[in-house]
Amino acid sequence: MAASDIDGTSDRERIDALRADVQALRADVQVIGTDVQALTSLFEGFSTRTAEDATMHWQLSGESKVRLDHLDQMMQTLRLRLSCYKHLLLNQRLRQQRANPNGGNDISLWLFVCLFVYFSVVKHDGYQ
Repeated sequence: MAASDIDGTSDRERIDALRADVQALRADVQVIGTDVQALTSLFEGFSTRTAEDATMHWQLSGESKVRLDHLDQMMQTLRLRLSCYKHLLLNQRLRQQRANPNGGNDISLWLFVCLFVYFSVVKHDGYQ
């Protein structure tokens, strides 16, 4: 009498089925191992790139931070100068419109008066 299972399968069939299952599991383990290796190398590469990026950032920040700060200060100074020039021009235009609503040029008149006074004083003091 042959040894059989309750459902009528022999031990040999069960052993063969178990071997097939074990081999399938081994194949799955190999695939999972390959995936783990790929993920590990990807993670290590990412970590290395991140570390290199951080090192480069600190080198750049150490070398270029002073330059960037200086350029930023220069830009702020230029913005302030431009703002001052803008306000000076606006004030000058407003003064011109108030002083001379017809649009005449009173700057040339003031320049003429200043030059006249200057040369009068220089001539009177004996400087030539």
